[in-house]
Amino acid sequence: MIMTADAPLLAVDRLSTAFETETGWLRAVDQVSFTLEAGTILGLVGESGCGKSVTALSLMRLLPQPVGRIESGSIRLNGTELVTLAPPAMQRIRGGRMAMIFQEPMTALNPVYRIGRQLLEVFDLHRPDIPIDERQAAAVALLSHVGIPEAAARMRAYRTRFPAGCASG
Repeated sequence: MIMTADAPLLAVDRLSTAFETETGWLRAVDQVSFTLEAGTILGLVGESGCGKSVTALSLMRLLPQPVGRIESGSIRLNGTELVTLAPPAMQRIRGGRMAMIFQEPMTALNPVYRIGRQLLEVFDLHRPDIPIDERQAAAVALLSHVGIPEAAARMRAYRTRFPAGCASG
């Protein structure tokens, strides 16, 4: 991994992403470039269908396969090139060093499972080395941090039992 003190946290350079259609490849993202410095916030804003979600899915390398592909460009996280990174290495980056908050709030939490189970799944996938009691405490702390009342009790609740706006946008 290449990490330099003067490198931006995230550098996207001339990113182009396309999808295969019946009539050929359609470019959904065309030569997008931006940088994100540590401690700053970047918002992708635009009309519906302009490529915000496709840009984010490209950054995370979560494009639907085999119909979606990054055609060209560079995505560097702390100096590490993500476009050519092997899938196992990319999987280790997702969730721990890079994450995406999907825009479909009604599918963000499955109403069939308790909130705690869904939060702990993230730790199970990305930090199985942390003891279960510490994972549970961290999940409760995360709920508290974002302003969820009675966080410990909410771990045992279903999405449908959350106060309005807390779990379903």
